Amino acid sequence: SQVSINSTKARIELLESDNFQLFTILSNLLNLNTVLNGPILTLLSSLVGDTYTERFKFWQVLDNWLFTSGRSNSFISLPKERMSKKLNNYQMISGFIDLISKLFWPLDTSGNMFVPYSHPFPLDLGSVVRKPGIWCYIDYLCTEILPEVDSSPITEDEKASLKFSVLSVMEVCLSQLDPDLVLNATACHVKDMDYITENKSIIRFFQSHPGSAVLNYLYNNKVYNSLFEICNLGIDQLDELSGSSVWVKLLQKAVKIINMTLSREKFFADELIHILRLPDNKFVDPTAIGMSGLKSFYESFLLDLPLIANLSLYVGSAKLEIAKTSLEIIHTVISSKIFSGSENGIHSK
Repeated sequence: SQVSINSTKARIELLESDNFQLFTILSNLLNLNTVLNGPILTLLSSLVGDTYTERFKFWQVLDNWLFTSGRSNSFISLPKERMSKKLNNYQMISGFIDLISKLFWPLDTSGNMFVPYSHPFPLDLGSVVRKPGIWCYIDYLCTEILPEVDSSPITEDEKASLKFSVLSVMEVCLSQLDPDLVLNATACHVKDMDYITENKSIIRFFQSHPGSAVLNYLYNNKVYNSLFEICNLGIDQLDELSGSSVWVKLLQKAVKIINMTLSREKFFADELIHILRLPDNKFVDPTAIGMSGLKSFYESFLLDLPLIANLSLYVGSAKLEIAKTSLEIIHTVISSKIFSGSENGIHSK
């Protein structure tokens, strides 16, 4: 797998040689449901390329294995439960995350700056047996894996590795959700935003977006509490760890995701929630959309005040990326109307 990771040419040759023979063999082995499934998923991840055509093959194999192999094609109303039963050990979960982290990565559009907005997966993925799209994948990662890692019978390093992998996927998805897309299109006098998307529907684009799913689940108390727990590492322990420590990298990833959430909240509250709650949303149940009882993400900080203290202390850390992001969060939080006590807070800007 390292050969294909380090060489694009080697990856393409391994994938396409003998009419995709290696890919076919791995796909067939995956469906046998052996103890090798974890390594097989990791090996598949090393073969994922940058084009939609390639990604389509991998999505189909993964989704069919998770939801259709060894069962009738009756509709699955709770796909997350199906995934939990299928991915039942550390190696399989780790391999699964390795694979989808590659599959969620943005497609290579460097050759054409005017390419329409699109997703690196088929919008009708899994539609035969469940709600189409990737919301169930994000739901599983955010609400099943991340909050439950600490109770798993695995080593502390393995727990940290899984958390880091989940947060990395969340970051990739959030980074593709541009909160200024509508404003920028308006400024450029784009009259019909449907034409800037591949599927000719800006509504469907946002409804199916993995960033929309991540942002929605970040308001789930299990999810933000997991993030806050990572962020409450403490300045003393942070100072003792080297910059290459997995715990430092995990903290850096967690504060970045919190910062990204805050920067997207106005867009989420003012526009995206209404789009996701439209009754014709076929990708997720509209009743599952919202802030889970919070008026804003800033309210969640009131439930964990030591977090504010820790973030304030991180500002003085020698770990510059963590210090910078923590400062940005503190500045945003104290400017919010919940903490400033002013109606002219961050949401009115």
